[in-house]
Amino acid sequence: VAALMFAKHMWKDFWRQKKRKYNTRAGRQLDDTQKKQTLSDFLPAARMAIFAYHQKKKFPDEYAALENGEEISKQSKLISFNPYLDRVHGIPVIRSNGRIGKARSSAFFKQPVLLPKPEENDHTDITWLFMEHEHRKMWHLSYEALHFNLRQCVWILHGKESCRKLIKTCVRCNKANAHSMAEAK
Repeated sequence: VAALMFAKHMWKDFWRQKKRKYNTRAGRQLDDTQKKQTLSDFLPAARMAIFAYHQKKKFPDEYAALENGEEISKQSKLISFNPYLDRVHGIPVIRSNGRIGKARSSAFFKQPVLLPKPEENDHTDITWLFMEHEHRKMWHLSYEALHFNLRQCVWILHGKESCRKLIKTCVRCNKANAHSMAEAK
């Protein structure tokens, strides 16, 4: 709820900035010395707020331990990822401290945000919705392409399996594959 309230607050700030762009008394634009914020400035912070909310809900023990500076349990699903709590856009999220730390690539690729496996048959799950959004944004490409694209910024537990399930439930992809299967016969 806090993450959603934060996203709502950022959305309201965006529109306040947009309204202030014009000086209502003189009817002219403000000068360019003032920074004008666009919606794309708020989206990464809103996304991180939603991810942090989802992590708190799905990994409550791990999140609390990392917040208090303690080690997480040896039985945790996240122990193999060497997790740590990092502030991204001022929001604490659990990230993986992987072996690829010296690679020449983005910080999100080297230390991705950890997201839980989507719940079975729960298409309102935040991880599922994020995967679905990226799948549509990529014009319904294959599960390998979807997994690669997701891997650039997040690490989803059981990600390949989840991407396969998403592709199987996508109506548009099923229609396209059914057409190509009929031609093969």
